[in-house]
Amino acid sequence: MVSSSYHLSVAVIAATLFSFAYIASAEEDFDMIAKIQHMRGNDRSLIMADGIKPEMEAIRDGEFSACNSGLPQVLSFLTSADSDANKKGQAAALVSLCSNSHPVNRAKIGSSEGVVSSLVDLIRVGTEKWKAGEDIQGTYKHLDTAGLAAEAIRALSENSAENHKAFVEAGAINELGGFIVASKGGEDGKVCSFPGQSNNGPIGRTPCNFFRMWAAAALETLSNDYCEKENWPCLYDWDDDEKTLTIHDDETVTIDASAERESIANIDGLLEELISIVCSIDPARGHMREHPLPTESMVGRDDGTPSTVA
Repeated sequence: MVSSSYHLSVAVIAATLFSFAYIASAEEDFDMIAKIQHMRGNDRSLIMADGIKPEMEAIRDGEFSACNSGLPQVLSFLTSADSDANKKGQAAALVSLCSNSHPVNRAKIGSSEGVVSSLVDLIRVGTEKWKAGEDIQGTYKHLDTAGLAAEAIRALSENSAENHKAFVEAGAINELGGFIVASKGGEDGKVCSFPGQSNNGPIGRTPCNFFRMWAAAALETLSNDYCEKENWPCLYDWDDDEKTLTIHDDETVTIDASAERESIANIDGLLEELISIVCSIDPARGHMREHPLPTESMVGRDDGTPSTVA
């Protein structure tokens, strides 16, 4: 089952802390890099599987945090046409931190003008840049940002009927699924290979894998049914005789994503690619540093490795 990632609290990843670090400036009044680092503290996990820690909650909920008094500036960076990809990515990273396990922030951010469309647009632009792909550094920058946007979509759409509906109507499913299919291995079998990369040897660390990981996670969240009783994705029971799934304990469904699952299944080549991703990872290798699984991965070290996509 895919339920393991239901409990993954989305992290702000190394792409923010490291790939974007060079743009930080002492002259800036609102330093998003510093705010991300302050909120994360010593937690370097790529995916915070145990949820937001109490010390992070205290920082996030503080009056002058990026999630409260600083939130208008964060959202302005995200939605402004004048912000470059780096700034938009940093803002998306803060959106994830602010909305993770926080229904009030999730609703406030998701309903803010331009947030949903801006995040979906970052996915689209990342895919376009990857397809063009002649400028390696420029492509990597946009892939980092698109991955952060996908992470934010996952965080905002979790158990939020309003945000879920908004992202679906904005075309998030086709954009997210489209990149996963577009970046699959070609005839040479090299997943994430684009024109500007070397064709010699296997493709290893790349923000393309980072983008693929969060795109798949966002699609999962958009495909989840949510139930009132647990306030979490619905649990289902399998009837082996009838070969059907039924909702556990007849819980009341608050978000029915059956149409979204059908849309995902209808994206040409997507299900086959998702199956290929899962089957390509040997779980026994997950404990090896060069092949870490998502919950074992660390920011700045593993965020671009292929095994994190599983």
